[in-house]
This record gives sequence, structure tokens and C-alpha cells, in this order.
Amino acid sequence: MKNILLIFPDWEERSSLGFISNLKNVSYDRICIFKFTNGSYLEETELQIDKIKKAFSRASDLVEVELSNIQNQSSVYIWNEITEFFLGLKSEQYNLYLDISTMPRELIWMFLSNSKNYVPYVNIIYHLPQSYSDEWLSRDPLNPRLLFQHSGIFDLGKKSALIIVTGFDNTRVKQIINFYEANDVYLIVPSGNQFENETRNDVNFCDKVGVKNILRIDAYKDLELLEVRSTIKELLSTHNVILTSLGPKITAISLYNVFCEFPEVALSYVPCKTYNLNYSSGYSKSIINKIIF
Repeated sequence: MKNILLIFPDWEERSSLGFISNLKNVSYDRICIFKFTNGSYLEETELQIDKIKKAFSRASDLVEVELSNIQNQSSVYIWNEITEFFLGLKSEQYNLYLDISTMPRELIWMFLSNSKNYVPYVNIIYHLPQSYSDEWLSRDPLNPRLLFQHSGIFDLGKKSALIIVTGFDNTRVKQIINFYEANDVYLIVPSGNQFENETRNDVNFCDKVGVKNILRIDAYKDLELLEVRSTIKELLSTHNVILTSLGPKITAISLYNVFCEFPEVALSYVPCKTYNLNYSSGYSKSIINKIIF
């Protein structure tokens, strides 16, 4: 059975350094590189892609798939492009690997949703950097949007609840809170001091925006999010529920698993207009997990 890797590199060093390290553990028969044709830091991204191509060396088994930047296109358009890609693979038997390290969360969810139509599981690869920028990571958050075909079932007679996995960018958290104006907001705050998390993942703004429900998780170990699932079960009879992940990228996988159990909830994403060129530096280690559908 073939090993196929789907990867979405950006300008960060871990795009290529993590890939090169992973080659020591997995022999890929085909690599599919997805990339935006417009957007930020395209030249720097191409440098990372060139390093990936050089490390893999077998040009005939490497495919590049160009996507228009999701900020400038309807998510339906991107969804259709990804769906067409998977239709081209349907006659093959393969083990699927998905590198989410620098992939937008909206794309992660689109890949997972399409994957489950063809394979029983996906191997998830997440490369951690050595550090994140001491300055800002992202700026100018845009309006949140619900993921295509994952917008939940909304009952006009119910209240609304928003469940957010937080990260280092409070402006995005505030943006989604203000946008949906939910009756109840739950913040899921990753614990631990990795990347100075206890200092940078600051939730002191909660009182100002009326947030009183705070749950703490180990984002790198609590992949089942059992407490989140329990909270959703309690809410569903009285609330329409929206989920979003703004924390460690691995939590996007955990939340998708939660969505699969509760398809009546909605997945939402907050894109940003501007990202820091020095968003992260280096590569430290990789986390590899399996999501079973």
C-alpha cells in the first residue's frame, strides 16, 4: 500500500526542517504539495518548497496543487478543489499522511472531511518549532466564518454557546466573541509552560467580555477533549453550539473529532489578514497521531 503525504508548507523553517526529519521515519511513495497562488511571503514559501523537493529528490512522485488564497475565494471554491483532488485518488489503496504544521485550520478540516470518504484513518503530522516570535504573531483578524458543510443545525428557539480553544492571539479570540455575541462563551485554555504558554496565553481579558466559563487542558495529551464533550452534551438541549480552535494546531484535530461525535454543532474559523514573517523559528520535534473515522 502506498504512503501519500499531503503537505501545505509556508515560509516557516519548520516546513522543510520538519519534513526532512520525518523522512527518516516514513518512506513516501508520493508527496502532494498544496500552496496558495497569492498571499503573504510567497517567495519565502517557495524557498521552503524547494528544500522539500531537494530532500525528496524523486520529482516524478511529487505533485504540486495550486489553490487561490482562501481569504480571497469562497470557501466553497476551495472545498471543490480539494474534493476534486481526492476524486483523483479514489481508485488507489494508500496510507494517508497529513502534515498540519503550517496548514490553515480551515484547510485542515476540509482535508479531514474529504479524507473520511476514502480512508478509515489519517496519520497526522505536526512539527513544532524551537520558538515563536516574542512579538505579535498575527494581526487584523477578519470576520469569522462557518466551515462549508459543517455549519451545524441551528434552532431559533435555543440560546447560543461558543467554545474556543485559545492561543497566543487574543485579538482573534475577542473577534469571534464579538462577532457571534453568544449567550454563553467557554474558553478552553491549553496548560503547561511550553513556548511560555502560561504567560502568553493570557485570559485576563475574560471579565471585560463577559466570559466566566474557563476549562484548562493539556493540548498535546488530552486529544479526546473529554471535558469538552461533556460540556457539549449538557448544552445541546438548550443551545446551538459553535466550536473554534485558535490554540495549538493539534487542537484543530481534537475539535474535528468532537465534531464527528456531535455533527449538529458548527465549526468556525477566524482568518487573519497579516502574519509575522518571523512567526516561528527552527524545528524542535514532531508529534504523530492517528485520527480514526
